[in-house]
Amino acid sequence: MGALYSGSECLVEQVRAQHDTTNAAVAGCFTGGVLARTAGWQGMLGGCATFGAFSVLMEVLLDH
Repeated sequence: MGALYSGSECLVEQVRAQHDTTNAAVAGCFTGGVLARTAGWQGMLGGCATFGAFSVLMEVLLDH
């Protein structure tokens, strides 16, 4: 899970050429969706939203 999140965050950061909370949101959404892939599209959507929100929260809290 950590490697999937870190790898996707690095990839997003490289493509966007910026370091901000959007990278964390996209990487979290991707990771949550992949982890919930066996639950169907609704589970993937929920995993995306939950993991994305958690990633942004952690990014904001650890940035200060």
